[in-house]
Amino acid sequence: MDQQQLRDLEAKCVQELSPQCKAGCPLHVDARSLCASLATGDFDAAWQVLLKTLPLPGVLARICDGPCRQQCLRGKAGDPVQIHLLERSVVQRPRPRQRSLAMPARDKAVAVAGSGLSGLVLASDLKRKGYTVTLFEPGPRLGHPLYGRFGELLPDAAIDEEMSALEDAGVVVHTGAEVSDGAFMDGALASFDALYLCLDAGLEVAWPLRMEQGAPVYDEMLGTTSLSRVLAGGDSASPVERAAQGRRAANTIDRLLQGVSLSAERSDQGAYRSRLYTSLAKVPSLPAVVPADPIEGFSPQQAAYEAERCLQCECLECVKACAYLAHYKGYPKTYARQIYNNLAIVKGHRQANQLINSCMLCGQCSALCPHDFPMAELCLETRQSMVAEGIMPPSAFDFALEDLRFSSSSEFFLFRHAPGRDASTYLLFPGCQLCASSPGHVEVLYQWLRENVSQATGLGLGCCGVPAHWAGERGCFERELDRVRQEWERLGKPTIITACATCLSTFQEYAPDVAVAGLWNIMTGYLSPGDASPRGAKKPVAVHDPCAARHNPVLRHSARRLLSHTGVKVRELELAHEQTSCCGYGGLMYSSNPALAKKVAEKRVSESKADFVAYCAMCRDNLAATGKRVYHLLDLLFPEAAKSHLPPGNSKSNNSAQEDPAARPAPGFSQRQENKADLRRRLLKTLWQEEPPPMQAHQHLDLVMEPGLQELLEERRILLNDLRRVILHAERTGQKLADAKTGRFLAYHQPVRVTYWVEYAPEGESFRVYNAYSHRMTIPGGPA
Repeated sequence: MDQQQLRDLEAKCVQELSPQCKAGCPLHVDARSLCASLATGDFDAAWQVLLKTLPLPGVLARICDGPCRQQCLRGKAGDPVQIHLLERSVVQRPRPRQRSLAMPARDKAVAVAGSGLSGLVLASDLKRKGYTVTLFEPGPRLGHPLYGRFGELLPDAAIDEEMSALEDAGVVVHTGAEVSDGAFMDGALASFDALYLCLDAGLEVAWPLRMEQGAPVYDEMLGTTSLSRVLAGGDSASPVERAAQGRRAANTIDRLLQGVSLSAERSDQGAYRSRLYTSLAKVPSLPAVVPADPIEGFSPQQAAYEAERCLQCECLECVKACAYLAHYKGYPKTYARQIYNNLAIVKGHRQANQLINSCMLCGQCSALCPHDFPMAELCLETRQSMVAEGIMPPSAFDFALEDLRFSSSSEFFLFRHAPGRDASTYLLFPGCQLCASSPGHVEVLYQWLRENVSQATGLGLGCCGVPAHWAGERGCFERELDRVRQEWERLGKPTIITACATCLSTFQEYAPDVAVAGLWNIMTGYLSPGDASPRGAKKPVAVHDPCAARHNPVLRHSARRLLSHTGVKVRELELAHEQTSCCGYGGLMYSSNPALAKKVAEKRVSESKADFVAYCAMCRDNLAATGKRVYHLLDLLFPEAAKSHLPPGNSKSNNSAQEDPAARPAPGFSQRQENKADLRRRLLKTLWQEEPPPMQAHQHLDLVMEPGLQELLEERRILLNDLRRVILHAERTGQKLADAKTGRFLAYHQPVRVTYWVEYAPEGESFRVYNAYSHRMTIPGGPA
């Protein structure tokens, strides 16, 4: 990613853009911050907000006509926030002391003809920038056009205070000056570097300017006139716009005297429409507070009430929905910068690695973002770059990739025509996770397809390779996907029917030559209402859409249609369909950041008190692992299959799951692999009457676990087969440490890149395991 790509990405995220009120104010007063201060009763902080952006605050805050109200989003849900009245309330209270830092003096001088609002603001701004400013006022005092013009709203004392501040700042003032004839203009241009004509000072001038309808013609954004070095402004009906015209002209003079472009990068000067998006969903309609005093504005309590109506506009639509984005305390624009900096590091700690590797790659952020910020694509491309450059931490995805290797091994991988067939019209590819979660459903489903759709339905067990894709391992992903494609071709290119939404989207996107259909789409053509009898789903269920179905409305509709066939009443979650949330498995978050993956699942199930139903095996198990009651769609379509294969353990729990499949416990990592291997062996024996290959030596070891150890092993991502390999290696080689007091052994083995340590002791024909852990440390000089 180069800097231009970074800037393009950052421009898509609107979180840092100005709210509509600030954008709609010609002077860009930060009304959002003003309201935040007043809502807590902090008038000093509110004063500081005004002093930061509002010129002559003692004057303008009293006479502000509130142009920002036209763009205030609160106006779409009640009345717009009365910012002008809040400003008025602020300046009724003492101004806090402010230390003003003078800019270094510049050797340029500017003349101002007239002391209306635009001229006063221009003089104030240019003086702060270090210019010598001389103001010529035909009247008897500085600010003469303001006195008496606004009645009680603007008392003389308030004007006096601001005029004194200008003179104290060093603005030179000449009152009673004759500025109307051309001689003044000629003299000013001879003595000064620029001249500003204040059109709101009530002047009638005979300067050789281009005129229309008796008024000088000037550029409203720049303030330039037909004469070089002569600027004008201030003829707007709005006092705030008059002040803004003076400020814009001051900016032009500053650029002019520095010899830079007068117009570059000034598109956001003056009032404009901000691109910041703020959702008004769930925002109640509230009326404006009526001020106790129309002149002085709100009382402190009223000001707090009115300020609390402010929506504090921001976007954060993606952050509100995504626990991952919220976890890192930022938003996509800041994350893009962190990722860019992370890639730029040559030596040192790459602090954004976990941020990059924790993204679920689910695309919800883009679906919610008003400008389609591609966070998933950014993280995926960064992972691919890290792998290519050799800087991907192996700990991030090794566990998931080892599971992929198991799914591609001879212990699970299998592609066959239907028994007794030498050709296939269809091929059931259930996906590795349904086989791992509920192999009984795979067997029943395969039988149903052969009986109802086509006897010539083959079977394919394997993985589409998407874990490698998510890990940034492009070469591995392409090899795994190509292996499936080769088997598909060997079977005559049948239409693949997959029960996994991720497999479906992976084939469609990365193997478009492969004919593939979603299981739910197929089943809607063969099942009718009443064909399935749900068990345990007496109450309405909330449908969880897998993130892989985000862009597949047909698949989502088919799943709901099948649910309706079972008679189950459906409740839609707020974040459903194309805005659905991930379960925490996507992008391999469960591997790179398991604690956050748990929070993601917990956040999702908290969105409804109803039981959930998912039509993705991994979604079902991840959500069920939180303790939530979750059905798989197949539990409702084939309720008898749900009890055909339950993990070993608590018989009471399993009996309950038989009667209530929503209570079926999610299998652990070891059980998932054993389920896949057992399914393959069972299918070979029962369908094709083949004896499965003999089990490996370590698989025959019977382990007895200490209480609580199984849960610890799950957290540490250690499989039972890992323990068996270590114990078998120790028993065969004698490489183990013995504790004479306890009779226990401590042994290690490194079957892959991870070294496993096991504390165990023989117990009859079994081995009791007391503890186990793993690491990636390599001992110099030690065994490889």
